[in-house]
Amino acid sequence: MKTQFRSRRTVMAGAALLMAVPLVVGAASTAQAATSDGQAQFEQWYAKYNVPSSTADALWSKFQKGSLLDSMKSGVDPVSERTQRVGTQQETVRTYADGSVDVSSVEVPKVTPAGGATIMAVGACSGTTSSHYDTVYHNCAAEESNGILTMGFHVTYDIVQGVGDKIVDHSTSYQAASGGTATTPSVTIPRSQENSSGPAYAKLTTQYNSKSTSFTAVMYFKVGGDKAYTTKSGWS
Repeated sequence: MKTQFRSRRTVMAGAALLMAVPLVVGAASTAQAATSDGQAQFEQWYAKYNVPSSTADALWSKFQKGSLLDSMKSGVDPVSERTQRVGTQQETVRTYADGSVDVSSVEVPKVTPAGGATIMAVGACSGTTSSHYDTVYHNCAAEESNGILTMGFHVTYDIVQGVGDKIVDHSTSYQAASGGTATTPSVTIPRSQENSSGPAYAKLTTQYNSKSTSFTAVMYFKVGGDKAYTTKSGWS
């Protein structure tokens, strides 16, 4: 913020005080702008899932007062759940008692049969079938979002009919935060191939911080039972 001084006849102490004011106001304005932008992003996200603006406003106010939304808490069950296809995204949308929402999504491309050829954009999600029981999905996005925090990564995984689904590779993880900041999620793969103990899975962890609250978020990407899906845990 640029401040103009109309008079040079000012004592040094007064000048120092006047020079300090714009810095404080500028910092406050920046924080207010960030909060306003975060609220706008939050409301736009909720509008995509047909949540009334009055409900979104109430949820934003609740979060700004330091309370986690039901959709962000581990161990809280949704009151309703639906699965939908949006473009190449397979989404599971869950709604909770306080009106909050979380969405799990996995990118599912059109699969190219064995011996087939298709033109794909470089880096785009694609699928190839090497046999009638084995399909590899390359560089497909998997993510979790609740309007405040989105986290995910791109992953290559192999679906094998029966037991044996596996995580082949993954690229750098990503995140987006409203009203605060979040660290780039760390990624570990405790089990790379499905076996009798359970599905193959990757674990993503990030830390969210804002002036009102902070929490650790954990997302799991799982491949097992001939399907790929994400779940959340520990958003507290």
